[in-house]
Amino acid sequence: MVGIEGNSPAVRIAKALIFYIKYIQLMIWPTKLGIFYAYSFSRALIFYAAPAILLLAAISILVFRFGKKFKYLPVGWLWFLGTLVPVIGLVQVGTQSIADRYTYMPFLGLFIILVWGFGDILAKWPVRKFVIAIPAAIVILVLATCSYVQAGYWRDGITIFKHTLEVTKNNGIVNNNVVYHNLGIAYHRCDQIDNAIDCWNEMIALNLSLGPAPKSLYAVYYSLGTAYYQKGQIDKALDCWNQTVILNPRHNKAHNNLGALYFGKGQVDLAITHWKQALLIDPNDVNARQNLDLAITQKEKNNISGEKK
Repeated sequence: MVGIEGNSPAVRIAKALIFYIKYIQLMIWPTKLGIFYAYSFSRALIFYAAPAILLLAAISILVFRFGKKFKYLPVGWLWFLGTLVPVIGLVQVGTQSIADRYTYMPFLGLFIILVWGFGDILAKWPVRKFVIAIPAAIVILVLATCSYVQAGYWRDGITIFKHTLEVTKNNGIVNNNVVYHNLGIAYHRCDQIDNAIDCWNEMIALNLSLGPAPKSLYAVYYSLGTAYYQKGQIDKALDCWNQTVILNPRHNKAHNNLGALYFGKGQVDLAITHWKQALLIDPNDVNARQNLDLAITQKEKNNISGEKK
């Protein structure tokens, strides 16, 4: 859950109003669909809340004005408004602003209005079956085609995250972080290690161009270190994993990996330091304990050898 720092109740309410309109727009014209839409904390969006609340108010007035005669209007509208409340952002969970998966239940309310509404509009047309058939067939064909294209983006991780970058590239740095990281992971899982490295380095450069590295980048540095290690670039892996523990000192795996690399380079004291830290984080880490014992034994042997010389 996200705290109210920089995301006050007033900002949340303003954005909730905007997101209601955004969801309606997505139902009418579902384009530029991605796997993740970042949540922006900019206060400037508050100024867009006024048109949003005016539009929502106007729709509500019309709904209740004609609701006595057409009861499906308030049923559908209140269904839409009510079922979105838990996920509209008043209580912010995660870094997404909106999510396509949140629409399954709320859109039923709008579809109730559309289905019953068109039914009433066309009820008095004697040839309505023929009038409806052709445009309905066209709409179904268009929607089926769009669904086929959209489903194609989900054939693998690389495709879906590349597509998401294309359609949400202006959604902010947080969005880029989440999508870039997962795109790199998708490349890595397909053994496209060079592409993964390029992807993660591009993401890091994008962040550093705006200021100091945010703490959330620790996971990217860890993944990048793993990729460099697999390519045999030990010094670069060391740099990345050191950056990981700077941003997240309690990253057990990074401390373990640093211990192994330093031990392999003959820097036993540094190895001992990192394995001790790994055990402080997780006292039940068997590998860290065994490696630490090995390093201490090696250090004692080196000291004894030094004394004999």
